[in-house]
Amino acid sequence: MFLKLVKTLGVAEFEFDAPTMKKLGKNLIQSRLPFSPKQYAGFAVILSAMVFLFALVVSFFFTGVFYAIAFSMFCFALALVFSLNYLGFLKKRRAESVERDMPLALRAAAVDLQFNTPFEKVLDYLSQGYGEASVEFKKISNDIRVGSSVQEALRGMAERVDSLAVKRAAMQLSFSYEHGLNAEGLRKLADELIELQKLKSKEYAAKQSFFGLLFVSVSTIIPALFSAYVIVGSVFLSLSFTPTDLYLAFIIVFPLADFSVLYYLTLVKPKVLQ
Repeated sequence: MFLKLVKTLGVAEFEFDAPTMKKLGKNLIQSRLPFSPKQYAGFAVILSAMVFLFALVVSFFFTGVFYAIAFSMFCFALALVFSLNYLGFLKKRRAESVERDMPLALRAAAVDLQFNTPFEKVLDYLSQGYGEASVEFKKISNDIRVGSSVQEALRGMAERVDSLAVKRAAMQLSFSYEHGLNAEGLRKLADELIELQKLKSKEYAAKQSFFGLLFVSVSTIIPALFSAYVIVGSVFLSLSFTPTDLYLAFIIVFPLADFSVLYYLTLVKPKVLQ
C-alpha cells in the first residue's frame, strides 16, 4: 500500500536542497525502496498538500479564517517532516530484520569455512534460508559475479544496511576471507549478536510491564477520574461540559491514547520476537 501511494504521488518530482536530497537517497537505498530521491520528495510534498487542504476544510467549521490557515500550515509542516523522516523508521526496521538472521548465517558460514568450503560457495549457501540477511548475501554473490572483489561486495552490504552489527559482520567476513578462511572470529561474533538480541528482548519485556500499567491507567482509571470530575465540576464547581466535549473525550481522545500505547509497543518490539 505504501509503495503504491509513493508511486502514485511521486509522479510529480520535486527537489529540496542538496544535503536533504543526499540524505533521502541514502535512506531510500538503506530502506530498499525502488524510488529516486526526487520521486520521494514529490510524494512528500503532494501528500503534505493534501493534508493541508483536508485540515483547512475541516478547521473552517470550528474556527475563523486566520486560525484555520495557521492550523493547516502547521499540519502541512508536520506531514512534510513526518514523511521525510519516515524513511529513517523504515531503514531501521529493515536493519533489524537483517540483524535478526545474521547470527545464524554467521554460524553456518563458520561451519562451512571450517570444512574448507570456498568462500564464494559459502556466500551462495547463505543466499537462501536466512530471511532478509539472505537478500544481502545474494546481492553480494551477484556483485562478485559481475566483477566486484569480495571486499568491495561486503563493503556494499555495510553501506546498504544501517546497522553496526551488520557492519561488524561484513568486516569479520572480509577478515576471514583475507586470512585463510578463519572461522573462529565469525563464531564469536555470532555469539555476541545472540547475546545482544537476548538483551533487547529483556529490555522489551521491561517496557511491556511499564506500558501495560500505563494502558490500564489510560483505558480505565483516567476515564473514570474524568467522569467523576465532570459530575463534581458540574454540580459543585459551576463547570459546564457540552455533550460534544464528552463525545470527543470518550470517542476520540481516550481511544486514541489507548491506540498510541499499543502502537508504540508494536513499533519497539524487537524483530527477533516477531
